[in-house]
Amino acid sequence: MPDTSSREILIFGAGNIGRSFVGQIFGRAGYAPVFADVDRGLVDALNRQGTYTVVHRHPDGHEERLSIPDVSAVRADDPDAVEPVLQRVRFVATSVGAAILPKILPTLAEEAIRRYESGRTPFNLILAENIHGGGEMARDAILAHFPGGPGEVHYEGSTPHGGVPGVVECSVGKMVPIVPEELRRKEPTTVYAEAFNTLLVDADGWAGPLPDVPQIRPVRPIQAWVDRKLYIHNLGHAATAYLGHLYRPELRYIKDVIDDASVYREVRTAMEAAGTGLQNEYSGVFSDNDITGHIEDLLYRFASPILGDTVFRVGRDIRRKLSAGDRIAGALHLLRRHQLPTDAVERIYRAALHFRAQDETGNLFPEDERFHRELQAHPEPTTFLAELSGFDPYTDAPLLERLLGDG
Repeated sequence: MPDTSSREILIFGAGNIGRSFVGQIFGRAGYAPVFADVDRGLVDALNRQGTYTVVHRHPDGHEERLSIPDVSAVRADDPDAVEPVLQRVRFVATSVGAAILPKILPTLAEEAIRRYESGRTPFNLILAENIHGGGEMARDAILAHFPGGPGEVHYEGSTPHGGVPGVVECSVGKMVPIVPEELRRKEPTTVYAEAFNTLLVDADGWAGPLPDVPQIRPVRPIQAWVDRKLYIHNLGHAATAYLGHLYRPELRYIKDVIDDASVYREVRTAMEAAGTGLQNEYSGVFSDNDITGHIEDLLYRFASPILGDTVFRVGRDIRRKLSAGDRIAGALHLLRRHQLPTDAVERIYRAALHFRAQDETGNLFPEDERFHRELQAHPEPTTFLAELSGFDPYTDAPLLERLLGDG
C-alpha cells in the first residue's frame, strides 16, 4: 500500500489548544502544522508569518517562548482549500469542541472512503477534544458513510481494520492562560500555555505507526484516562470554583480560593474519593502515583498565578456540569457503583446549586440564571435534579434530599 503522505499535520481549530498544544508538539517534532479555521484574520496572519509563538508561563513567573516553524493555514469553510491538504496527510487533529466536531466528520469520512477504495494509506484522526465518548462517536459517524457500513469495514474496540482511518481519542490536560488583550492585538497569533505538555492518546486507535512526537504518551484503555481527566481534573477544578464561591464569595480568581485551607481540604478530599472510585472501576490500570501524584500536580497547577482563571469562568454552566455523565454527578454514580462514600462529592454538588458568581460586568452566566429560575420554580425540585443528573426520583430520594440541603 503506497504511502504518499507528507510531513504535514492538518489541525482543525487554531484556538488555544490547537496552537498551544497540538500544533506546538507536532511543530517542534518536525511536522508542518496546517491549521483549518473559520477566523479569516487568524488564517491570514498565520500564512503571512509562517510561524507563531507559544509562551510557556511557569508558576515561578519565568516565561519560555517557543517559535513554531513551517506553519500555514486554510479556511475551514473552504472545501477547495481543505481537501488538497487532507488528501496528502497521514495525521489529522481536531480541537473544535463538541458542537463543531460532527460538522467536520462527513468531510473526513469522504476522504477515508477515497483512500479505502484506492488502497491508499489511511489517515489517523487525533481527537484533542475531551469529549466523553468522542472516539466511539467519531468512529460510528465515519463508518456510517462507508458502503456496507460496519458490516464491511470495522473497528475491533478502537483498533482499526480493513483500511479504515485510525480514530485516536485523547485526554487533554493542558490549561491555557488568558492572553492579555493588548498582546492579542499586537501579536494575534501568539498564545499562552502552562508548561504541562503531555498528550495522552489511545494506544490502540492508530492505523499504522504512531507519530514520532516525544510529548505523546500512548495509554490503554483510553477510557480510563479520559475518566481520570473528567473525575479528577475537571471535578477538582469545578469544586474549587463552587466551594470558593460558597466560602469566599469576595474572591475572583481560582488561585486565590485554592489558598483557603477549607477549600483546599474539601477539594482534595473529593478528588481523592473519585480517584479511589477510578482505581476500583479500572482495576490494575492506575498506580497510586497515577492518582495521588496527579492530584498533587493538579492542586499545584490550580494555585498557579499565571493562569488567570476566574471562579466565574471555571464554575459557569451549572446545568452541564451537573448532568449525568459529567464531572460531579458522574463521580457520584462512579462512587455509588462501587459502594464507596459519596459525602465529599455530595458537598461539591450542593455548592454548585448555590453558585451565583458574576462576570466582570456584574452578570450571571445566562444559562446559570435560567437554571436557578427553573430549579426554584419546579414543583418537585428532587425530580428536577433526578432528571438532570441521572438519578431515580424514588429509590434515590434520600440522596436527592441531601443534595438539596444547605451547602
